[in-house]
Amino acid sequence: MNSPAARITLREAASALQRGDFAAAAAAASRVLAQAPDDADALNLLGLARFNGGDAQGGIAAAEAAVAARPGYRNAWDNLIGMLEAAGHARDAARAALRGLAARGQTSVDEQCEVAQRCFDAGLLDAAAFAAMPRGSYLVNIARGQHVVEADLIAAVQAGQLAGATLDVQATEPLPAGDPLWDVPGITITPHIAGQSSPDVVAAQF
Repeated sequence: MNSPAARITLREAASALQRGDFAAAAAAASRVLAQAPDDADALNLLGLARFNGGDAQGGIAAAEAAVAARPGYRNAWDNLIGMLEAAGHARDAARAALRGLAARGQTSVDEQCEVAQRCFDAGLLDAAAFAAMPRGSYLVNIARGQHVVEADLIAAVQAGQLAGATLDVQATEPLPAGDPLWDVPGITITPHIAGQSSPDVVAAQF
């Protein structure tokens, strides 16, 4: 809970942001943080002030601190995701969106669909994601083919970082006969049948 003095200073910071005085906004937010280093509202405002003032890295760092201080703070998550996207880090933005959903618990169907689309566009499962997984993990994708950077998946399986993968969806469907995914030991391809149980439908997809 902000003290009365802190609330006044935070209003000053918000007002400075609205008029485009990012240095003043950052200074006001920093005064609050000097007394309360984990104040999520001040960190959120500081992130916006820094980012819009030209310090993208500092803005993103402050936004990360804001969501760490208050995991259920939707406005701070939205700001963090927006900063990452504006800075050209689409995959990091998608990861932040997923983290935000997990941190905030119950969310609307619309928001879940928005996050899914962001992940769809971003190629979320890439070399960095595979490297972060425990060695010997196994990937099963029944979501969207575009979630996986397939060249990175092949490299991770061939290097032994992943034990293998089953892909019911691929970036290109049907998967071309010459696609390298067919030839990697440990990678199993199924013909987009996760929701189908009819032999006739399955046979047609092959």
